[in-house]
Amino acid sequence: MAKANGILGTVAYPRWRGDLHQARLATLYGSERLWDKLPSLRERYPADEGRFQQMLRAYRKFVFAQLRRASGAIISAETFAHLFSADMALALRRDLEGAGFRKFKIVLYVRDPADYYLSITNQNLRMTTATPLVEDPASFKYAFLEMADVWEAAFPGDLMVRKYPAASGAEVFDDFNMVLKDTFGIAIPHIPVRKNPSLSTEGMHIMQLYRNAVSPDSSRTLTADAALLARFLVQSIDALPQTRPVLKREMAALIRASHARDAHELHSRYGVDLGVGEEAPPCEAHRTDPWSVEEIVTSIDPEIMRKLTFLAMREGFARPRPKRSLPYRTASMIYRHLPQGAKSGRLRDMLKSVL
Repeated sequence: MAKANGILGTVAYPRWRGDLHQARLATLYGSERLWDKLPSLRERYPADEGRFQQMLRAYRKFVFAQLRRASGAIISAETFAHLFSADMALALRRDLEGAGFRKFKIVLYVRDPADYYLSITNQNLRMTTATPLVEDPASFKYAFLEMADVWEAAFPGDLMVRKYPAASGAEVFDDFNMVLKDTFGIAIPHIPVRKNPSLSTEGMHIMQLYRNAVSPDSSRTLTADAALLARFLVQSIDALPQTRPVLKREMAALIRASHARDAHELHSRYGVDLGVGEEAPPCEAHRTDPWSVEEIVTSIDPEIMRKLTFLAMREGFARPRPKRSLPYRTASMIYRHLPQGAKSGRLRDMLKSVL
């Protein structure tokens, strides 16, 4: 696993063709179930099934060759938690045992269901999703107990469930490093990284309005223009102070109450208290019309909305029109006729990987 500029010391990181996409491992165990639940995962890869399978075979060969040479490994992907079935987890275990591993520890981080709902909503607004952009809080399901069951079945006795750090400034990396020290007597160096980008309350509202207005019949699919808008809105937080998303109290209570039974069962098995409480508020009948960001968050600042709208317009108008690039196949044909001394190895590798 190629060492990242020596920063990690003896710890190596699997960089395949320079790709850091953490969900790639999950694609090795993918199925229609996986693509249906997370369509944005499949659309990152070649649409042609033959090329897609070829990519998977090459990646499997690479990553397990690296694992066989390793004395230990940390495998982490969010997709492992909420998308893996029992069969997929068992297949992963068999592959790891085939690579020489015998001792395992599975660490599953679980969040407060209300916090998770808000995080998922923020994420859905920035990607292609199989669910509505804003899910019905009354029917929302955070299947943390089923996740625990999947990994307990595949790795009996090796599952540790921990509550995701929610305190300001707390990082899941620090908690995981503590687990490594207690379990294996090792620690990995802390490397400051950019946190997972998210939208402000105003950014969430703009994204929903835009996607519903521009592509109302296919708003769950993230178009190229919507992806550009999402990127702009995330980056705009550095330039313009905005409102941090906070779920309305009654919405948070509704979500926590609907998860109370599973939360209590999780606590009885693993000692993890999600703090969902006991009382269940009256649950309104499930709606057929879509929910909006306005209905679930505490406040949206109209002045910030106005400024963001104009900033987005300026961004679009001020950007120079890009020069039209050659199609890859045309570029490849031209490349073959270049003199040998004028050929770029980096360009050759890129064309080979694309074609």
